[in-house]
Amino acid sequence: MNQLLPMFPMNMVSFPREEVNLHIFEERYKQLINECWEEKRSFGIPPYIDKKLMNYGTEMDIKEISKVFKNGEMNIKTVGRRAFKIIKFHYTVPDKLYSGAEVEFINNDYKVDISTQEILAEKLQMLFDRLNIKKSLEDFDSFQVAHYIGMTQREEFALLKIKEEKMRQIEIIKHLDKIMPIIDRAQQIRDRVQMNGHFKNFPKLDF
Repeated sequence: MNQLLPMFPMNMVSFPREEVNLHIFEERYKQLINECWEEKRSFGIPPYIDKKLMNYGTEMDIKEISKVFKNGEMNIKTVGRRAFKIIKFHYTVPDKLYSGAEVEFINNDYKVDISTQEILAEKLQMLFDRLNIKKSLEDFDSFQVAHYIGMTQREEFALLKIKEEKMRQIEIIKHLDKIMPIIDRAQQIRDRVQMNGHFKNFPKLDF
């Protein structure tokens, strides 16, 4: 059965289990957040990419209203619950400032395939080592690392639509295989730039 969710379109992709901190300043979203908080309801974040509203998004729970300003603006902490597909979008909801949508929820699978997980962990560690990033890779899932590997919003959105964890990890592995040569090439360019002005000792050519 479809469910009607208040909608908060944003120029970002949020994922299930992801914690997202937001500053709320538009009147329509002040109303949305206040009502959801008081009624203990969730809301949806569908991505708005390239001036187009996408047809999938993530249901968000409000964990905390951290601060309310004098003008009604607020800082809130949210966490993603589950992905959804938009069945019908309502740009206006009766007696509300915000929009809404009838959605069908997606039962995301988080079952890990050990061999795929090990391959992904190895490639992620290579990426983080190249970039001098210290990040723990214990008990991670694809949604937890997707924002840290240089995916475009379109690529992140494609990942959001995949139900099975193994298939999401395979897509991330493909992405890492694509970008690692680019990162290595960029490092070579940085090394050459840093050597500019240094005395260079070229090997003797035998000809």
